[in-house]
Amino acid sequence: MIHTKTKALAVVFVMMLGLNAFESQPIERETLPQIEGISKDLMQRFELTQMGQKIRFEKEEGLWMIKAPFEAKADQARVKALLLQFRKPISMDVMLERGEEKQYGLDASNSIVVEIWSEGSEPIISFALGKDGTPGSSFVRLSNDDAVYRARIGGRRRYDFPHTEWKNQLIFDFAEPVLQTLEVQSAALKYSLERQEGVWTMDPKPNWSWDVEQIQTVVTRLGRLRIGRIHTEPLSRVDLQLALEFSDREPLQVQVQVGEYAIVQIGEDRYQTAGMLFTALSKNPQLFRDYNVLSFNPRTELDTITYTYSGEEIVIQQDLSNGFWRVVQPAGVNLDLRPVFFMVNSLSETKALAFGDHGEDWKPSIRVVFRMLTGKQQMVEIGERIKEGYTAQIDGVGCILDDKLVEKIQRAFGKGIPQ
Repeated sequence: MIHTKTKALAVVFVMMLGLNAFESQPIERETLPQIEGISKDLMQRFELTQMGQKIRFEKEEGLWMIKAPFEAKADQARVKALLLQFRKPISMDVMLERGEEKQYGLDASNSIVVEIWSEGSEPIISFALGKDGTPGSSFVRLSNDDAVYRARIGGRRRYDFPHTEWKNQLIFDFAEPVLQTLEVQSAALKYSLERQEGVWTMDPKPNWSWDVEQIQTVVTRLGRLRIGRIHTEPLSRVDLQLALEFSDREPLQVQVQVGEYAIVQIGEDRYQTAGMLFTALSKNPQLFRDYNVLSFNPRTELDTITYTYSGEEIVIQQDLSNGFWRVVQPAGVNLDLRPVFFMVNSLSETKALAFGDHGEDWKPSIRVVFRMLTGKQQMVEIGERIKEGYTAQIDGVGCILDDKLVEKIQRAFGKGIPQ
């Protein structure tokens, strides 16, 4: 009898445990509400409110502007990262227990109210954002709904910035086409980049070719350089001075202190940011040198390749009807076509790692001659391997080539790479 009662009590205890576990788990529904998706082009205004402090954004001529509690250009990247979350509908994962607002960060002191408008006086998206839950999900409460939900909404970090950090975070904030002149001066050098009839040039003119695409890349990076943080102390020294002239605004005079990071001063404002770009600008205008040493279309321009090593010569020719390569000289030699294809495609856009004279005693071990269909020839001579790569000459110009590039030649012809 006692045994029977014990069994009955055990069953009741297990049932109560199961009921308690069930009640503490999220309440799942077959159909849960969702936040409707909206095209970024239809968004005209949004507001973020935390502890009664509201910041309002409005779109003006395609740009997001802060309109309250102050007026300023908004940081377009941060705004875009937030609004992109709503380009598609966002489904609620699960519905959780009511009455636990503080636990989920949805109480008045922690929640962020997010409202987005298109046309009209009522927001088309409205919800309160709480803490982040499981990876990728956050706790939310929809307007006119007391329930707490979990949803993938981009994470609280996309919404929770001090108001001043919603302001434009670009130091210079310009697009490459509007910059007309960039003058660079340090203790060791002075040069300028100038746009003439839409094309970048250098002054003074160097005795080497400059890479217009590299200039465009550096100018673009400068225009999009972001603030790391506001710097309040005066500069302890000036390592670099920049003068920028634009087609659409007043010129800028910039002072930079370069170290582990850079401190940029424009007028009375000072910003801490990454220093790599300023270090490169201050040391050597060869930052803009054109390092392209070979450039051809392997399918439509290249006719033969002649490879010479230790007195041996191998000549291969391309069949233009199918792009395959065959050995012309010596007779009876076969090559694996796959590494030949890799070699040709890689060498068709060859960049040197550096330029420099190797000295009078330098001698090549390998010679590779590319003959074009026009009859033009380009010669690559490869010497010893050093720490930086392989010493080489291309059409008589001394340079360093990447190890991997030279190894592709070895694999194509199967021999002759100096160690």
